[in-house]
Amino acid sequence: MARYLIGVFIAVLAVAANAATPRTVVLKVDNMTCPTCAVTIDTVLDKIMGVSDSRIDTEAGTVTVTIDEEQVAADTVAAAIANAGFPARVAGG
Repeated sequence: MARYLIGVFIAVLAVAANAATPRTVVLKVDNMTCPTCAVTIDTVLDKIMGVSDSRIDTEAGTVTVTIDEEQVAADTVAAAIANAGFPARVAGG
């Protein structure tokens, strides 16, 4: 039984070691002027696999997302937001 538990523990550690570290990215987004804009962008983000969290600030014109880079690139998230009518780009990039 002890060998089994040690094997399971080692397997769990191996999976955890290979898990991607989430990355937080700030996107500059144009044309966000109202709460409906934020709802539209939030709906887009909900459909993107690899986006685990988002914060939309219409006053600052930013969207902060937490992504798993093994599943989605920051530029892909920006492109999805742009396709919804809100030109977006990675801040500082």
